[in-house]
Amino acid sequence: MKKYAVASLLALAACESPLGPLAGGGGTAADQAFGAVHVRWFIPDPVGGWTMTPELAGPYVYFERGLHISSAGMVVDRAKLVALDRQTGAEIWSQPIVSGENAAVAGNVIGAVWGSLPMFDRATGAPLPVFRYGPTSLSGNVATDGERFYVLTHNGHALAVNPGQGTTAWDADLAGSGSATGFGVAVADDVVAATLKHFGSTAAPGDSGIVAVLDRASGAVRWRAAVGGGQDPGITDPPVIAGGLVVTRGGHQVRAWDLRNGVERWRFDARGSGVNYGGSGLASCEGMIIAPTADLEIVALDAATGAARWRVNAQDLGSLSSLDCSYGTVLARGSRLAVLDARSGARRARYPIRDPDDGRREFYIAAATRDAEFLYVSTTYGYVKVDAPN
Repeated sequence: MKKYAVASLLALAACESPLGPLAGGGGTAADQAFGAVHVRWFIPDPVGGWTMTPELAGPYVYFERGLHISSAGMVVDRAKLVALDRQTGAEIWSQPIVSGENAAVAGNVIGAVWGSLPMFDRATGAPLPVFRYGPTSLSGNVATDGERFYVLTHNGHALAVNPGQGTTAWDADLAGSGSATGFGVAVADDVVAATLKHFGSTAAPGDSGIVAVLDRASGAVRWRAAVGGGQDPGITDPPVIAGGLVVTRGGHQVRAWDLRNGVERWRFDARGSGVNYGGSGLASCEGMIIAPTADLEIVALDAATGAARWRVNAQDLGSLSSLDCSYGTVLARGSRLAVLDARSGARRARYPIRDPDDGRREFYIAAATRDAEFLYVSTTYGYVKVDAPN
């Protein structure tokens, strides 16, 4: 899972450290990082936020608090799912979790996946039955249609989970063997799209990926395609459903498949011409697919044709950990967070504006999301709501 790319840095950052106004810097860490005039609230946390993208649902925003490690290197407390009031930042509840690849809401239930799917009442935090898959653990993200959760497993199954019950509505074997690891799932309209790696059956080369589309109500497989083979790194990001297509990324190849029948419609080579850097993220909005390239660029592709509409240099961000495209902007997170205009790629902002430093602890932007007006950002100093640069 992609979290391991930043785990060492954030584990060090989550050691105990004083917070509040920074000596010699003026203002809080959030003031320095985002500009005091734009900060709506800042909730300091001596442990800090982890890498789960904040989840917005009604009056709440949900963050992942990091594993609490003491200055002596001892584990003090587990990671937590933290619910804050979206308007004020006041903590509503928190509950321990192992970690969270992401969180999603179905009805009145929020679930955060990492090996299993712990579930909570989204308003009160009351624990509900944890969903565990008996043969193996869950893998990848969790998606929702507002009624059910959809997850993948380490042995190539796609599952629909009833929220709050810890039971499955359906279970579909996509691999036909025990060697396929789920990387991502997406849901739209009446379908669920899934991507997996290591298709270990006679139907495809031994080291490859799977793209599959299933009926959302029944789990029946509508089509399934094998991707790659040999040393191909396969698919490592959740798919994107856009404009009648399922779009996947793996081995720096961005590929679009017809949602109805699995026919490949276009392919884009994102290897670039320079050093082969890795990166994570795939997003869609404004009729475009947004993806990282191997030479530390971000490219926007026409969703219908795969043609590049714009391409921008993002070397100052380092290898990307996530991309989100919504409300007319792209949020690109690497070692920093950049906000780009979705239609042109023009940079609207980059954070931190100034690196806060208390002399003992590195400031790091762990995750971010947005609504129409504000950014909600998880940092190693706490949680921030800030004006979005529209």
